[in-house]
Amino acid sequence: MRPILVAALALGCHAEPDPRHRRRPASPTAPTGTATDSGTPVDTGSATSDVVDCAEIPDPPFTPVQLDAPRAYNDVVLDEGGALIGHDDTTGAFLAATDPSTASVLAPFADTVYKLGRLPDGDLVATTATSGLVRIAPSGSISTVVPGLRAYGLAVHPSGAVFAATNYTAGTDGIVRIDPATGDWELVEPLPATPRDIAFGPGFGTLYIGTTDGGAVLALRLDAQGEPTGPAAHLLDVPAAWHDTVEVDACGNLYVGSVFSTSIFRVRAADGSVQEVLDWPPGFNGPYGHGLQWGEGPWSDRSIFVAHPYVGSRVTEWAIGVPGARWPGTALGAAEL
Repeated sequence: MRPILVAALALGCHAEPDPRHRRRPASPTAPTGTATDSGTPVDTGSATSDVVDCAEIPDPPFTPVQLDAPRAYNDVVLDEGGALIGHDDTTGAFLAATDPSTASVLAPFADTVYKLGRLPDGDLVATTATSGLVRIAPSGSISTVVPGLRAYGLAVHPSGAVFAATNYTAGTDGIVRIDPATGDWELVEPLPATPRDIAFGPGFGTLYIGTTDGGAVLALRLDAQGEPTGPAAHLLDVPAAWHDTVEVDACGNLYVGSVFSTSIFRVRAADGSVQEVLDWPPGFNGPYGHGLQWGEGPWSDRSIFVAHPYVGSRVTEWAIGVPGARWPGTALGAAEL
């Protein structure tokens, strides 16, 4: 296994990113009710419609609902059975919540868990503070894919490849691609800014890259095999830096959250405008969101589920009225930043 820092630094200099701002139409792709203050869901159905009109999605404000049983520190993910999986930093375990009031231990794991993703075969993967990239089977068994990998953001390609962002702890800045079956990896894109969280847009043609640097968001365009078609380009700036949250909805709108803000911002794919879409009210038990997941299965696919660190790894639901980038229905008027 090659040390990631040595291989990354060995690449030396790289081309400056293409400064052109590109917007392209996106093919519709990509997967639930709201809840009362007690955490009991209001049954609005898992899939309210298989069509969403991107010109009619709701505007904020939205109301957060803290759920009783789910726990997640940095991120949440859904397994194939529809359980909401997160790592509880308080107890040091992965928990699986089958509804807002019911959760059980999937696996004990003492390390800090950063970002989570689901592989095509149903296993989960996670970036961690000291254990590298790990893989979690449905049985709860945990294996190491790449020991020593210092990364934060994570996104899974349809091919099964795991894209991860080496960040300020790694000594280099870039996007690596990992084969989770073998642990082989390569640096596919060195970056001019320090990456934090990452996410694919609908159709997997763009990898959006949040950074620690001045609010800058980058875009890496990819072909159907997940190969970059050019260097990462500066896409836009959002009002806050250090992006612990980057996600995309079915309409191609980008969601960016910051460790230095209680807000999550939405960038409209149709015109590039930026709006504050989530902000935690004063006194609410959760100062900001570290990561989010759209619902599917038993969880509303028009809601996002947000992980809150430092307050007991609590999870909130926000019924925002639009599904996520992996939703299988039709998004009318979808676009791509």
